[in-house]
Amino acid sequence: MKEEERSVWKQLLFHSITFLVLGCCLMFVVSTFHLDITGNRLEETGAYDNTVSAKEKWKQEEGSYLQCEKRVDILKKVGKYYIQIRKPQNTNYSVRLEDCYQEKRVRLYLYGMQKESLSFDDLEVVCQGKNKKKVYECFQTGTSISYEEQSEKKSTAILSFQVDKIYGYCLYEDSKYIYLACKNPKEVYNKIIVLDAGHGGKDTGTDAVTGNWSESYYNLDFVKKIEEQWSEKDGKLYITRWNDKRCSLQSRVRFANSVSADYFISIHCNSSDEAGGSGLEALYKSNQYKEESKQMAQICLEELTKATGMTNRGALNGQEIFIIRKAKMPTVLLEMGFLTSREDVIYLQSEDNRVKMAKTVCNAIKKGMSIIK
Repeated sequence: MKEEERSVWKQLLFHSITFLVLGCCLMFVVSTFHLDITGNRLEETGAYDNTVSAKEKWKQEEGSYLQCEKRVDILKKVGKYYIQIRKPQNTNYSVRLEDCYQEKRVRLYLYGMQKESLSFDDLEVVCQGKNKKKVYECFQTGTSISYEEQSEKKSTAILSFQVDKIYGYCLYEDSKYIYLACKNPKEVYNKIIVLDAGHGGKDTGTDAVTGNWSESYYNLDFVKKIEEQWSEKDGKLYITRWNDKRCSLQSRVRFANSVSADYFISIHCNSSDEAGGSGLEALYKSNQYKEESKQMAQICLEELTKATGMTNRGALNGQEIFIIRKAKMPTVLLEMGFLTSREDVIYLQSEDNRVKMAKTVCNAIKKGMSIIK
């Protein structure tokens, strides 16, 4: 190859490499710019995403962002009873739902509202079920709109709706409306647990052998601590009472039956006239739900025994007990120690021990649900 030709080839090679490097640099700049645009768009529109900004915003406002769907698709899913809310315009907000089932009430929190723009004209209830008249009466008399200030420019809108019974709720959104669907809990939740704190109010149950403590206090304390450990993804957890009030046996069972619970777990503390009465015990159903009830009782006892070191007195047939006999699902009554035993009471008076026991029961219920067929 002549020297002149060699020089030409060198120049061509040099220019090719130069163009290649410049092209790569340009692609990098464009890609980075695109990512920045995407990230800003998510933050501005409030779309829920796994970006850091969206996560922090969701955490700060304690709500979540709904996925926008077509109205025609939503109307196929909302069912026979839903509440339609006209969306506030030019507002970037997030939504949180609070199921106040004990009050037969549901609340929606709209975080990040720029102004108090919602009115009753923006709310509409649609019902095609048998309880249509009662549903409309509840909506008309029990609906309220209030606001809480978040900052100088933002506030939280609180929409509170009275309902006629316990429902499972689903939220949907299209370009104009938010839809709150009120469904049978079984349509919404894969598993339903009803947790019962035995006794309450004037019915204090057994008094502890030492200290100013009663069984109703312990039972409610355990239930509240179990509820604190529960997460929605494990199934819906309902409790029959959340304060120190008297609750009839009939109403407890009626509650569990009305939501078609998968398990009914009643929390108690034991008592005995015998000197050696101490430790853990459980009672279970012995009808068609015997197998599931007994297995759940045994799992709870085994896990509690490992966690506390207390004596496992075993699972017993409790079919003669009213709530066990009348409940229409697998049922367990847990006895969380003897209040007539000084040793058990000393253990139960420790806050840390009660937290440990509540966590154990919570995990044992989850374990039972996962392995019991």
